[in-house]
Amino acid sequence: MALTGLASIFWLFPAHAEMTAFGERVNSNSVPDSPTSSNLPAFPAVSAPHDPYAITPKTGEFKPSSFDLTSSQKNNKPSSAKPKATPVPTPPLVPLIDLRVKTYQAAQPEIHFFLRLPEGHAPEKPTAKGVLAFCTWERADKSLAASLRNENSPIVKYAKRHGLALLTWNTAILWKTGLSYNQLNVPELRKEDLIFDEVARAWAGGVKRICRDEHLPESGILLYGISAGAHWSQRLAVRMPNLFLAVHIHVANSYDRPTCNYNAQIPLWLVSSGDLDRGRNNAVAFYHSSQALGIPMILKIANGLGHADCPEIDELRNVFFDYAAGVSARCDKRKPSELMLEDLNNAKLTGDLLTQLVYRGPSSSKIPQEQRVPLPDENVAKAWGYIRK
Repeated sequence: MALTGLASIFWLFPAHAEMTAFGERVNSNSVPDSPTSSNLPAFPAVSAPHDPYAITPKTGEFKPSSFDLTSSQKNNKPSSAKPKATPVPTPPLVPLIDLRVKTYQAAQPEIHFFLRLPEGHAPEKPTAKGVLAFCTWERADKSLAASLRNENSPIVKYAKRHGLALLTWNTAILWKTGLSYNQLNVPELRKEDLIFDEVARAWAGGVKRICRDEHLPESGILLYGISAGAHWSQRLAVRMPNLFLAVHIHVANSYDRPTCNYNAQIPLWLVSSGDLDRGRNNAVAFYHSSQALGIPMILKIANGLGHADCPEIDELRNVFFDYAAGVSARCDKRKPSELMLEDLNNAKLTGDLLTQLVYRGPSSSKIPQEQRVPLPDENVAKAWGYIRK
């Protein structure tokens, strides 16, 4: 990708030069190359070197040789020597693009973005159908890059399946852990707000540059945050709602104040936690506060889950993002948030937050009011819980 006109595509092996937000070139520390035949365990020499179908370790080519036999072979005695090790070819690393943006905040001086483009995408011939932003708890460059290269990751699989560019970045703790906005005194809340306001503006500026340089959509972003990344994502989304189509935050334990500007784009929300996670009650409080403001939101509390992810939540996120894409496709003159609110208000399926059972139609009256979670369609309901017949 051209970052301010220059691409910083790197493989983490070997050393690379990176571009800061102000065009400064920074030399990264070198990282040792992948294992080769020179640092594999040594094996004893083969006692019968004239195998006509021997593979040479360096080239891997077949080299026929004579049929001379060693003394052990002439005497029909098996050789005790072990074969030489052959280098195992490693697949090339997926190329990533990175950009550093300064925030001028001591708590997080810079944001380091990493971007994985869908296969076949190029700025001069863009094919990406959107951007999926993945906010994790990671801070180290190697860990962030590895998360985008993990082909077994559910979030990577989803991005590949839907032709989305996958974006991640480093996070920092910029809030009081375990305390939401209404659990802080006014000076503390004001201080935290000012810090994150600056960091959010730097993030938005960096994403705008990335999207323009790589010819990616600048809005309609799908945002997923987990753990510390869930705190980060929630605070980002309430400040920059117009950038996001849908947001999923999982196992956050503190929340910023929900806001709703009816003249702007409001993201579609999925909030999930575990009933054993310390942030469970704060998640429920954020859900009810958002409902009161008319923010379209689904809440899921997974039974038996602590501060962790699980396949059940991964599947719900995938179905929810698919639902959000369908809502976006249905939009005419109305906003996606208006359509989801309509689906929730007319919901024929309602989940019980405690039992995880889903009731149809009038039978949902059996659920206590504070435990009701309206679900917008059948697919979301199936992923959310068990539908009673």
